Amino acid sequence: MGLSEHDTKGLKADSGKNRMDLIPWPAVWAMANVRQFGAEKYRPWDWDKGIEYSRLAAAALRHITAWLSGEDLDPESGQSHIAHALTGLAFLETYIMQCRKELDDRYHYVKAVSIPGDIPVHPKSAIA
Repeated sequence: MGLSEHDTKGLKADSGKNRMDLIPWPAVWAMANVRQFGAEKYRPWDWDKGIEYSRLAAAALRHITAWLSGEDLDPESGQSHIAHALTGLAFLETYIMQCRKELDDRYHYVKAVSIPGDIPVHPKSAIA
C-alpha cells in the first residue's frame, strides 16, 4: 500500500509498543514528590544500593495501613501514604526485574497442612 498526497496524517509504526499514555501521571508526580523528600533525607540514589525485600514490603504495608485507618498524608513528609507505598513497591519491582536475589529475604513457608483457600501454614502453627 503506497502513500498518496491525500494522506492527512503522518505514519507512526508503534504497533505492539508500550502505551505510555495509559500511565496515571498524577500518581507518578506524587511518587516524584516522595522521591524528592527521600533524596533530601538520604541521598538521591541511596535506594539503588539495595534494601531487603521484606523491609520495602513492610514499609509499603505500613503506609497502606495508615491510609486504610484514615490518615491520608505521612506526618513526616506531608506526602500521600499511597505515594509512599507506590514508591517502595517501585523499588521492589525494580530489584525483582534486576534479579537482585541477594535482597530477597522473604520467609518461605513450608506447607504443613491443607486448609481452605490453600493458605501456606508454618509447620509450628499447624494443629494436629
